[in-house]
Amino acid sequence: MKQNAMSMAIALVLSVSSSVSFAAPAAPQSASQSKFKDIPPFIIERGLIVLDKKPGPKGMTAWVVTSGKGTDPAVMFTSPNGDIAVAGVIWDTKTGKVLSGGYLPDAKTPASDASANKSTTGASEKGIHPAALSINTMRGFLDGKPRPADQLLYVIFDPTCPVCHDLYKRLRPYVANNSISVKWLPVVVLGKTDADRAKSMDSVAAAFNMKNDAAAINALFSDNRPTGGKPDKSIVADLIKNEVFLRSSYKGNAELGQVAVPTAYFFTNAGEPVLLKAGDPAVLKQILQDIKK
Repeated sequence: MKQNAMSMAIALVLSVSSSVSFAAPAAPQSASQSKFKDIPPFIIERGLIVLDKKPGPKGMTAWVVTSGKGTDPAVMFTSPNGDIAVAGVIWDTKTGKVLSGGYLPDAKTPASDASANKSTTGASEKGIHPAALSINTMRGFLDGKPRPADQLLYVIFDPTCPVCHDLYKRLRPYVANNSISVKWLPVVVLGKTDADRAKSMDSVAAAFNMKNDAAAINALFSDNRPTGGKPDKSIVADLIKNEVFLRSSYKGNAELGQVAVPTAYFFTNAGEPVLLKAGDPAVLKQILQDIKK
């Protein structure tokens, strides 16, 4: 199968006008955020609370937001005309300088979001591809032993996707013998009705509430998925972030055709990021052969 080189999204970009499968219920503006003018509907519709507004890099606007009391603030950037929203790390491709740092309260240095990787990778970040550090900050489930971010296989999946279930089963012996470790990144993009998608979100939320990642992902791929998760705004926001990454990576690789799950992301020994549709059993052979070890 032909390998598709990927210019992996360093920042997670979403056209506000594009279709998103789900969204958090809209929240009324609080008195604290009513003072900010021109808050994008994209932010308001997701129930995010604006804490601050600042000039961003390259003419963007930086919005310091939170999903509610007790949650850490995050930064979202919007383009000058407001049609693009970015959540993630933004680098200057010429200098390698991080442009998205320094906007959060008490931020001392412009640092990437890579610090969130330590509990997942269990390894130093030195010399790791920036795109690997970026995708590894996305919320998911580690399946297998901890590895550096650029040695993980990342799979975006929907818990109701039969092909995703098949890929999970085919990966079992390779995870068991430590040939590979997978970070499963959930999305909710399938389902005929809103009720179907709400049920999937409930299952993902229940899995996130489990203490053991391996047990959680196994439960999601079982015949009786977990229930009672009651997804909060932060989980909804994380699912949206995963979906944004999925859709934006296909926009940069038109030859792949329609957005699909499961989609696999990995890095080669040469440090090249690769994106593949992972539904074909032959793809797994290619991944096992080419993934960085």
